[in-house]
Amino acid sequence: MPSTEDELARRTQQAQSTLELMAEMQVPATPNNYCIWFAYLVGGNSALHSDIEGHINSGKPFTDQVNQRIFTKHFGTHGDDAAVQQAQNETQRILKDILAEVLSTNKYASEYSAKLEAYSLRLAQAREVAEMWAIIGNLIKDTATMADSSRKLQDRLDATSAETQKLRGQLRRTQKEALIDSLTGLHNRRAFDRRIGQLLDAFRDTGTPFAVITLDIDFFKSFNDDFGHNVGDAALQVLGNVLHDCLSTEDFPARVGGEEFVALIPTGSVGRATAITEKIRKRMSEKRFRLAKTGEPLDQITVSAGVSVVRADDTAASVVDRADKALYLAKNSGRNAVKSENDLEA
Repeated sequence: MPSTEDELARRTQQAQSTLELMAEMQVPATPNNYCIWFAYLVGGNSALHSDIEGHINSGKPFTDQVNQRIFTKHFGTHGDDAAVQQAQNETQRILKDILAEVLSTNKYASEYSAKLEAYSLRLAQAREVAEMWAIIGNLIKDTATMADSSRKLQDRLDATSAETQKLRGQLRRTQKEALIDSLTGLHNRRAFDRRIGQLLDAFRDTGTPFAVITLDIDFFKSFNDDFGHNVGDAALQVLGNVLHDCLSTEDFPARVGGEEFVALIPTGSVGRATAITEKIRKRMSEKRFRLAKTGEPLDQITVSAGVSVVRADDTAASVVDRADKALYLAKNSGRNAVKSENDLEA
């Protein structure tokens, strides 16, 4: 097992390498940016690594907008969630205790004490777990440069790192639950709004198009009225399962309303997205339903759908609106059909 001194040397080297790479890429040394590049160098986050590598290969600079988008995607939090706020408060409390313990001693050089005072001020202003985690990394790095650092302090810092990692895991689970529709297991409206914003940013940065599919169940209100909400909910769950089965792991299905569903198809053309949607429509039309209590067969449940692809002047609302108009065209054409923005123009 590596000694404490070896571990400190390794962490110090990682911190130095992080700052050197940020300077090379002309990335400002803010807490959020440090968090991004430290995680990139340490590894273990394949999605973050892919995003960073992709942007480096594009040859484009890491602007403030790009840095913020990467941070929000991989480390962003929602401060209005009670569980998130609790995790942030707990992390802040842990760090305050450590800084108070260190500052109460007289064992450290004046330069190091000044740094600790600065960390204490930054901690009081910190509002996100990622920023607090960056403070931990810097604190460990500066502690490693002190030849007379106490073993007790280092043990406490290591324990804090482990506890903060645990809090980060809890935070991520809470965020994930807040973005899932409880009935179907698909993403919810909040998750959809976030994801389409990310795809729009990527489209503007790299020109990579994406497609939007909107779907809903035909005559769903009548179906609900005739058979009850429990049976209606079962039909929605079946459609959710069909979307899971027909879409790839890169695609993004969501339930955004009662019987309203959407799917985002990265790198999608109208033709490819229409073919995927037709597969979903056909799979749903083949399903046969019976009442659980009586075994009575129910009428065929079908879906109508519309397809659009992002354009240069689009907003999130406008590209979804074109898909919705294609959906209404499918309904007006007899339902159980798929129409695209090309059909609107025709």
